[in-house]
Amino acid sequence: MQMFRIRGVFDALEDLMDKERRAILDGDFDELRRMMAEKERLISAAKIAPPPQSVARLKAKAERNQNMLRAAAQGIRAVSDHLAKAGQATKPLLTYSRSGQRQAHLARNSSMERRA
Repeated sequence: MQMFRIRGVFDALEDLMDKERRAILDGDFDELRRMMAEKERLISAAKIAPPPQSVARLKAKAERNQNMLRAAAQGIRAVSDHLAKAGQATKPLLTYSRSGQRQAHLARNSSMERRA
């Protein structure tokens, strides 16, 4: 009876890893946060080592999810860096006058929205 309950814990953990994957793909970070407690509960409920085939599947799913989370974090950092750069002062616009002199025109802060 104990073996079936233990196997159920590992099956539930695998299902949770699949749900975690879907939450990562959906960008649902609140759901990921909520899943942490459930993952910890399932891991602590497993009093014995999982069967070898479960270990391989769990390891593959954990590595997949970790790689996806790493890529998501990298994407978030890239967007954050891009937004930070966009908020900084822009380079001056360089033009030439009729006499051939180079002129720098500094960008002014305005409330006008720019569109491409």
